[in-house]
Amino acid sequence: MCYGLTQSGKTAVMVGVIYFYIKNVNYFIPIENIFIITGLSSCDWKKQMLERFPEPLHNQIFHRNELDIKFIKKFKGKKDVLLLMDEVQVAGKINQTISKVFNELNFNIDFFLENDIKIVQFSATPDGHIYSICNWDRHGCKIKYNPGIGYTSCFDLWDDDRIFQYKSLKVDFDKHLNPINTEATKKVFEAINEIEDCIKYIGEPSWHIIRLPCYPYDEIIYEFDERFELIEGETKYSYFNDIDKEKYYPTISELVVNRPKEHIFIFIKEKLRCASTLNGENLGLLYERFSKEPDDTTIIQGLIGRMTGYTTNNRSICFTNKESIVK
Repeated sequence: MCYGLTQSGKTAVMVGVIYFYIKNVNYFIPIENIFIITGLSSCDWKKQMLERFPEPLHNQIFHRNELDIKFIKKFKGKKDVLLLMDEVQVAGKINQTISKVFNELNFNIDFFLENDIKIVQFSATPDGHIYSICNWDRHGCKIKYNPGIGYTSCFDLWDDDRIFQYKSLKVDFDKHLNPINTEATKKVFEAINEIEDCIKYIGEPSWHIIRLPCYPYDEIIYEFDERFELIEGETKYSYFNDIDKEKYYPTISELVVNRPKEHIFIFIKEKLRCASTLNGENLGLLYERFSKEPDDTTIIQGLIGRMTGYTTNNRSICFTNKESIVK
């Protein structure tokens, strides 16, 4: 089990492990016996891995939707194998995909020893796996990797006062799209005022990412249209969202590499969680979706995790669940 902070260099560690086994005569594993898998069902993850690993490995990289057929077919009958598991906390419970695939392949300690199969797990939030690996006794161990020079963590952002407690942004509207005057609605407007103040503080045009409340989505976008169409007659706001699947947009990671000429909101639903890497140089305000019962792993692997790494700036702000960072 290898674990470290979000976006601190996990892929580089993977590459290092592979390099060791193909270059070291005493421990040599042929490259066709090296696999990279994840429980994530993510085409973005697959695309990112194909970009980061050399071509001879491309046919041995599988995300969740490819495990039960393609991976099993490729893996069966192999000996002397290195299996790298990314984001090991995903789909790993009993009766979930990883468990079913491992049962199909007859994975157990005797099978691993007999066929010389090595597994290296990776995650910034390994959850219960960090404890269950102790059940492997001398056949398992935990290794924490530390970030390199120039890394920005969520703790650095905390110390710089760039993390704020998120609030509900869900506005209750009537059928004419007029806000219903409730105490909850007043608090939403106060939260949006806080967003407005933060964007003014950020100043220069940036990409601002809002994870939308649960359905219906269009109401919150409508409120942002009304509120941010023009601020003080000077700053123009544009909008981008991933709801309209009929339109083509570049990926968010491709968008934010370029500095916008005006403030732009990107509204997302379930994108930008674990294994999504963003260049943070042009990010402004990131707002996580509010939950009354937040899951700490989901929070850490969400927008706050996308703000960490080696390509950040000193002005971006994140609204998230602060208690998850404390934990």
